[in-house]
Amino acid sequence: MCHLTCPVSELNCGDHNNGDRWQQDPCTTCTCLSGVEDCVTQRCPPAPCQYPRIPAGRCCPECKGCEYEGRKLRNGQIFDADRCTSCTCLRGQVECRRRECPVLLCQEQYTPPGDCCPRCEGGCEYEMMTFDDGTYFTPMSNPCLNCSCLQGLVRCNPVPCPPAPCANPVKPLGRCCPICPACTHDGAAYSEGQTWRTPDNCQECSCRGGSVNCANLQVCRQNCPHGVRTPGTCCSPCTDCFYEGQSIRNGMTFVAQGDLCNQCRCSYGVVQCVREQCQPVNCVDVEVPPGSCCPVCRGCVDSYGQRHVSGAQFRSPEDRCQLCTCTEGSIVCRREACQVRCDNPVQRPGQCCASCDGCTYQGVEYRNGATVDKQDPCTRCICQNGDIICNTVRCAATPCANPIVPPGECCPVCGECTYDGQTYPSGETFVAPRNPCLRCTCRRGELDCDRLDLECRPQCTSPGRLPDVCCPVCDICEYERRNYRNGARFRPPGADVCTECSCLNGNVRCSVIECQPVNCANPTTKPDECCPACQACFVNGREYAEGQTFRSPNDPCADCVCTVSYEFFL
Repeated sequence: MCHLTCPVSELNCGDHNNGDRWQQDPCTTCTCLSGVEDCVTQRCPPAPCQYPRIPAGRCCPECKGCEYEGRKLRNGQIFDADRCTSCTCLRGQVECRRRECPVLLCQEQYTPPGDCCPRCEGGCEYEMMTFDDGTYFTPMSNPCLNCSCLQGLVRCNPVPCPPAPCANPVKPLGRCCPICPACTHDGAAYSEGQTWRTPDNCQECSCRGGSVNCANLQVCRQNCPHGVRTPGTCCSPCTDCFYEGQSIRNGMTFVAQGDLCNQCRCSYGVVQCVREQCQPVNCVDVEVPPGSCCPVCRGCVDSYGQRHVSGAQFRSPEDRCQLCTCTEGSIVCRREACQVRCDNPVQRPGQCCASCDGCTYQGVEYRNGATVDKQDPCTRCICQNGDIICNTVRCAATPCANPIVPPGECCPVCGECTYDGQTYPSGETFVAPRNPCLRCTCRRGELDCDRLDLECRPQCTSPGRLPDVCCPVCDICEYERRNYRNGARFRPPGADVCTECSCLNGNVRCSVIECQPVNCANPTTKPDECCPACQACFVNGREYAEGQTFRSPNDPCADCVCTVSYEFFL
């Protein structure tokens, strides 16, 4: 029986050994199994977002960024789809919105190149409205300001009010200056000097100089002019207040007559009001914010509709590296000043300032600690915290008489090799004179040898070896350390006499000899033969088979029988 043994190299897969496992690409994992590559491709589940992105080195799309119209976007990145549409990448989703343009009231309008919204030719914009140059107007938010549009700038001044000819003037809603109207009390109007009683008959009132004076007809233990009274009574417990037709709880602060500058408070049936005094503002362009009383310097609205107070600093929503300042309605931006403390910093996308955690040299980025190629073989440089540190190469002594300096290198090397007394120049490849299976190459004074027999792959089971030839050939057979010519039939040493082998094109086939049947009673087998044979009798030069009867040559009256080499006479 013959056992076939495969060379180890036949079980490998190219550059991978048997049993190796490697990543062919981010989605494919391969294994070498007895010379066969078995690759499995990862199946990705659908991402739970509309525009997922495949990160570098990963297989499956993730919602940590966006891939939108050919753009690879990081999470939170803001970009312009067009000049009027701004979009944001948020966890695999892209949200877009159009910029809102203010309503223009001017006739001549134009849109600057690269802008989205039109502008007026030589006018002013105030409270989302535009005014022609030279016009005067009253702001909708503050009727006590008189504003003008001059050379594209809005200037506002307080409206001066003449003194009112009455003791208690009032300022109607929507007007700036107080006036002296006829008296009003509980929603009814009264003329100057008129006297009347309240509907509950608890007070008698009169109109004098535009003010109402009321006197109690019943003496109460507590006097609170604005106290809430129980129906049918004239005196109040002086807890909550009743003022301008509204019930006010005790301790509550409120605005009187819709005037945000007139702050009032109910205190045990007495309403006390204090008018807020506005501080002067040191700016030309002012506005009154919604819900406020006093004017302030005009704020700004950026391109994304975000409001900023005057004097505020913020980053531009379109360029995070721009620091912007709001000054009286105008936004001025400048690039952020960076303080870089290294000579070769790295400028990465999405970062405003260069970083010293790597190096940039001639347009190539190097990570911290990496070797920097300066095209000088005698200088070794590394990237160290944004600086390139270089040192001169020190060459070691060469053990040969005539060293050479290869092109592109700094240090000399030996250019020859010696093997078995023979000299070979650098780069020459040769076969060892005493070992045809050893191929060597001289590399700068050192020998690099490979075994050629590892590459032998004869196409037969028992190839034989020839003198001065490395790989065995199939023209002869080698069997149990003996060579046999092609076509030879032989008995292997130590085999029994019934085993016979043959050599055919490098393959040895062995089989057991099949013996033919013998036609005799007592066949015998010789020691050096496999099959039994009948014993023959020889008489006077004639051969007779065992059991054969024949006439005796010496006695014509006698018949003889050949039996186990003995003759019997009948």
